[in-house]
Amino acid sequence: MGYTIHLEGKHGQEITFQEWQVVVDNHPLVRLSQETTHTVTNPATGEQVGTTITPGDAEIWIEGLNSWVFAFRWSSGHVSINAPRDFDDENSFLRKLLRELATELGASIRGGEGEEYK
Repeated sequence: MGYTIHLEGKHGQEITFQEWQVVVDNHPLVRLSQETTHTVTNPATGEQVGTTITPGDAEIWIEGLNSWVFAFRWSSGHVSINAPRDFDDENSFLRKLLRELATELGASIRGGEGEEYK
């Protein structure tokens, strides 16, 4: 199981769907999901688990894969993503992307235990 990272509005303010949509529409590496479902495979068992994509869920462009990959879940005024293995590296692709999105949203990047990331 991975660790979840959240984009949260500062001072307890929610990130509205409209705010999220504007930021996503203006970022070349993020788009609202084009699919209706998302499937992941458990690497240990090979079991496939599917989830329904909801409005506000978004994909990111992964250059090395040359494709869009499901990444962000928008829900209840915040945006969540599972942290990849290299998330501790401040210069990782995802940390840079989250900083850009947080700046545009006027949001904070927080871990599941409330810690703030820069």
